[in-house]
Amino acid sequence: MGGAKEELMRFTVLNELAKTDQMSTADAIQLLNVSESTVRRLFAKLEACHDVIRVYGGIRANRSQNSYQYDRFYSHEQEAKSVIGNIAGNLVANSDCIFIDCGTTTVHMVQRLVERMQSGELHNISIVTNSLVNLELLAPHCKAILAGGIYTPERKSFAGYLSERFITQFHFNKSFIGVDGFTFEEGFATADPDFARLSGAAATAADETFVLMDSSKIGRRSFVVYDKYVRIHKIITDSHVKAEDLERFKENGIDVFIGK
Repeated sequence: MGGAKEELMRFTVLNELAKTDQMSTADAIQLLNVSESTVRRLFAKLEACHDVIRVYGGIRANRSQNSYQYDRFYSHEQEAKSVIGNIAGNLVANSDCIFIDCGTTTVHMVQRLVERMQSGELHNISIVTNSLVNLELLAPHCKAILAGGIYTPERKSFAGYLSERFITQFHFNKSFIGVDGFTFEEGFATADPDFARLSGAAATAADETFVLMDSSKIGRRSFVVYDKYVRIHKIITDSHVKAEDLERFKENGIDVFIGK
């Protein structure tokens, strides 16, 4: 057990724990449709990473840890993120060279791309990403390139000076970027300066840049702004976006792709 399959099982278990706090071995077997021995090995690895605490008959969430924000945010706005990811994944064309940012929305895009490649609908694409999660999912199916640098466990991804320098060597047909917050007054922002600079570099290196943003992030301020209507003119969001926000996006020259 390893690679993308193990990572997906891990996300599935941690996503469920975010809602239930505890899980029995029997429940995990049914949830994942795997053997008891596979579940026990997975539980042992989750415990070794301090994701969970082993208890009699199963596991419970380790709420004392703060280094697994990715797994906690993965469960937020799941339906919206899935819709957004499907739209983004369908925008990629054969022979494209693209950048995909880290985050709990872009991983849904990656899953859609894998579906398209497995079906034979999409082929000959090259993908640069700073996300370790995305890399593991994509590597069996296409040319997947990791933009290395300083690893941040909270985001399961890389950023920093080396990542930025690496990105500047490429020309992308499209970049797909995540966001922690957006306001019409300030623009697109994220909580970490290194990731903000990397997002800006990826946008600069692309013919088209799409921001994947569920509607709950509109009006939410974040720490570092990486663009204000200069390099980014397209967003992908969900159907809960407000009509007045759509009008303001139009006024600022932003094309909006809305998932149903």
